[in-house]
Amino acid sequence: MWPAAKGWSALPERADGALATVTPPSGGPGPVAAEEHHTEHRRLLVGELVVRRVSYRSVVRVAWPFFLALYASVLAVGLAAWNVAAVLGWSPGDEDLDGGEVFWTALGAGVVVVPLSVAASLGLAALYNTVSEHTGGLQVAVVSPRRSRRQHLAG
Repeated sequence: MWPAAKGWSALPERADGALATVTPPSGGPGPVAAEEHHTEHRRLLVGELVVRRVSYRSVVRVAWPFFLALYASVLAVGLAAWNVAAVLGWSPGDEDLDGGEVFWTALGAGVVVVPLSVAASLGLAALYNTVSEHTGGLQVAVVSPRRSRRQHLAG
């Protein structure tokens, strides 16, 4: 279980970089010096989280910008490829293509593809919610940024 849910709270670091103290939930023993029990403090900064349901609103809030950015990237790459091919001597007239018509068709396809992708994301979220009711959800290890920053600096 995540330490905050148990009532534990860590005080900020001191000026010398050491952790000040760890305060247990009310009713427990007094503050413990973090330097003396460094392994216990590290244990408090790591937890496990079980994701049992995914909010449809959060899926939509992430999916819209993601698929819009993905589509804009694909459109930009297509435009760049078209221009590189034109510089290298390819003529769209040889293939009976009109550049403006191709661009507007691709733009119109985005009006259909992006909402369908968001709808597919919602469908997958609904599927996940249904499956997690029976399996118990997805277990995720949570590591405090403070601990991973120290590991990054040490490594």
